[in-house]
Amino acid sequence: MTVIDNQAGVRVHKGVGIASFVIGVTSMILILALFVFAGIMTNAGRATPELNMIIGFGMFFAWAVDVIGIALGIVGAVDRTSKKTFPMLGLTVSTAILLLSIALIVIGLAMKGH
Repeated sequence: MTVIDNQAGVRVHKGVGIASFVIGVTSMILILALFVFAGIMTNAGRATPELNMIIGFGMFFAWAVDVIGIALGIVGAVDRTSKKTFPMLGLTVSTAILLLSIALIVIGLAMKGH
């Protein structure tokens, strides 16, 4: 039996898992950029209601993309014929950034009154 004959048992990285990881990293960069931009504008005194609304829409967009990354990570993790590295990394990154960004916003809103 040669290496070529045993190709059926070899697991490969599939596009769903890789897409989940790329979406997770992209979402993380987008959310980080939005937080940094909001902080810079607030400290400079240039935050307007319109700018805050645009940043809020950007957060909702990033969260929607993040949820897609979570769904792709679950699909990739359930697939028995693929490797699990990228789906699990994508699932972990997407879930962590979603939960951490929501927690940071809740903490920020709670601190606003102080």
